Amino acid sequence: MLAELPGILIWALSGLDRLSTGDMFTQPAASADAILALQDLVSPVAAFVRDRCQVGAAYEIKIADLFADWRLWWEDNGISRAPSRRSAVTCER
Repeated sequence: MLAELPGILIWALSGLDRLSTGDMFTQPAASADAILALQDLVSPVAAFVRDRCQVGAAYEIKIADLFADWRLWWEDNGISRAPSRRSAVTCER
């Protein structure tokens, strides 16, 4: 491994140079699914909106219908315990 150290150093410095000029890490396309899965774990509501909702000023839905669909989505996705309507409405405020 000692023979490889100069090459590893050059590789690391090249990466540092790319990071310095680009101001960000390169994100491989293969990691997009993993990132989305982690976001879904953090925010099931965002996952529901992405999966089941059309978002925009032109769209409307009754709160009761939205909540009913949300609970079904929650159960269909095996999330352990869907919040009650009271706690969901409290969170909106």
